Amino acid sequence: MRLLIVDANTEAQALCAKRIESFNQSDMETRDLRVKLVGERDYAERIQEADVLVIGSGLGDRATAVARHAKSLVPWIHIVMF
Repeated sequence: MRLLIVDANTEAQALCAKRIESFNQSDMETRDLRVKLVGERDYAERIQEADVLVIGSGLGDRATAVARHAKSLVPWIHIVMF
């Protein structure tokens, strides 16, 4: 499963990635989780590569707009908001 994490800055992106990487290692391997980090400006270019879009809390009020835009680009993508 390919996860694309989008957040306001690299520090916030890393925090989200750390949460995901804290999952049980065997769960990570079984699900073949792959994590990529992107900024708010770049997610649209990378969204086709993802199965799940993780939207970090650093986006605040913009998170809903990002989620809607992502769904319009890739209707089958799953979205998780932290």
